[in-house]
Amino acid sequence: MRSRFLSGRRDALLAGSALALLAAGPAYGTDFAVGTDAQLRSAITSAASGDRIVFTGNITLTADLPAVQKNVTFVGNNFTLSGDNQFRGLFIGAFSGSMPVPVTVAIQELAITNAKAQGGAAGGGDAGGGGGAGLGGAIFVANLANATLSNVTLTEILQMNPKPASIFAFSRPSCKTDARC
Repeated sequence: MRSRFLSGRRDALLAGSALALLAAGPAYGTDFAVGTDAQLRSAITSAASGDRIVFTGNITLTADLPAVQKNVTFVGNNFTLSGDNQFRGLFIGAFSGSMPVPVTVAIQELAITNAKAQGGAAGGGDAGGGGGAGLGGAIFVANLANATLSNVTLTEILQMNPKPASIFAFSRPSCKTDARC
């Protein structure tokens, strides 16, 4: 009799645990709804690893965005991020002091348009040096960063450097995409 009672309690406990796991859904953190430049900036700087930045409208940048330094997902919902022919789309890279640290970012269903990466000006005169590289007009992926793109389109991207690339991945294995790196 006791064995049958324990078996029934065990079955009820297992069934309850299974229902709790199914009801929990995917393990996401906070969703940040963004429809303006200011909301996007705030979401990038406030997000924690596991959070999602969810576009609710098209966004035109008014300045370069802060670096994406947390493991987040951008859900574009087929909206557009425009650099307004002046600013880079996204800079993905995390740093501890001046040292890069690993970060992984996913970007889904987003169009990045009219983005621009401008390198620094070369020095002049006898002591002149080379200018800074304007790499990754749409997306710059820094050393130790990983970016996975899904249904992302890049159009009208301008880079001011000798070797054009809409997405610049600093280290070899860091860019996985269905767009062209």
